[in-house]
Amino acid sequence: MATRKSPVLRTKQEGNSSLTEEHGEEQESGHSHPWAQPPPPSSVHVARVAGGAFSAFRSLER
Repeated sequence: MATRKSPVLRTKQEGNSSLTEEHGEEQESGHSHPWAQPPPPSSVHVARVAGGAFSAFRSLER
Protein backbone atom coordinates (compact mmCIF):
# COMPACT_ATOMS: atom_id res chain seq x y z
CA MET A 1 0.00 0.00 0.00
CA ALA A 2 2.77 2.41 0.91
CA THR A 3 4.55 1.67 -2.36
CA ARG A 4 1.48 2.84 -4.26
CA LYS A 5 1.48 6.18 -2.46
CA SER A 6 5.22 6.72 -2.98
CA PRO A 7 5.04 7.26 -6.75
CA VAL A 8 2.18 9.72 -6.35
CA LEU A 9 4.16 11.81 -3.86
CA ARG A 10 7.28 11.56 -5.99
CA THR A 11 5.44 12.83 -9.06
CA LYS A 12 4.30 15.86 -7.05
CA GLN A 13 7.84 16.54 -5.83
CA GLU A 14 9.27 16.04 -9.33
CA GLY A 15 7.80 19.44 -10.24
CA ASN A 16 10.17 21.03 -7.71
CA SER A 17 12.92 18.44 -8.17
CA SER A 18 14.95 20.87 -10.32
CA LEU A 19 14.68 23.64 -7.71
CA THR A 20 15.26 21.23 -4.82
CA GLU A 21 18.41 19.82 -6.45
CA GLU A 22 19.86 23.24 -7.24
CA HIS A 23 19.11 24.65 -3.79
CA GLY A 24 20.27 21.42 -2.15
CA GLU A 25 23.72 21.77 -3.70
CA GLU A 26 23.98 25.40 -2.63
CA GLN A 27 22.78 24.62 0.90
CA GLU A 28 25.34 21.80 1.21
CA SER A 29 28.20 24.22 0.54
CA GLY A 30 26.56 26.71 2.91
CA HIS A 31 27.41 29.72 0.71
CA SER A 32 23.88 30.77 -0.21
CA HIS A 33 22.20 29.87 3.10
CA PRO A 34 24.63 29.73 6.06
CA TRP A 35 21.69 29.07 8.40
CA ALA A 36 20.97 25.81 6.55
CA GLN A 37 23.47 23.59 8.38
CA PRO A 38 21.15 20.94 9.91
CA PRO A 39 21.54 17.20 9.11
CA PRO A 40 20.88 16.11 5.49
CA PRO A 41 17.26 14.99 6.13
CA SER A 42 16.34 18.35 7.67
CA SER A 43 18.02 20.35 4.90
CA VAL A 44 16.19 18.25 2.29
CA HIS A 45 12.85 18.90 4.02
CA VAL A 46 13.59 22.62 4.20
CA ALA A 47 14.54 22.65 0.54
CA ARG A 48 11.28 20.91 -0.38
CA VAL A 49 9.24 23.42 1.61
CA ALA A 50 11.19 26.33 0.13
CA GLY A 51 10.72 24.90 -3.37
CA GLY A 52 6.96 24.61 -2.85
CA ALA A 53 6.76 28.16 -1.52
CA PHE A 54 8.91 29.43 -4.40
CA SER A 55 6.70 27.71 -7.00
CA ALA A 56 3.62 29.17 -5.25
CA PHE A 57 5.14 32.65 -5.40
CA ARG A 58 5.89 32.19 -9.10
CA SER A 59 2.29 31.19 -9.80
CA LEU A 60 1.09 34.25 -7.85
CA GLU A 61 3.43 36.56 -9.79
CA ARG A 62 1.87 35.36 -13.03
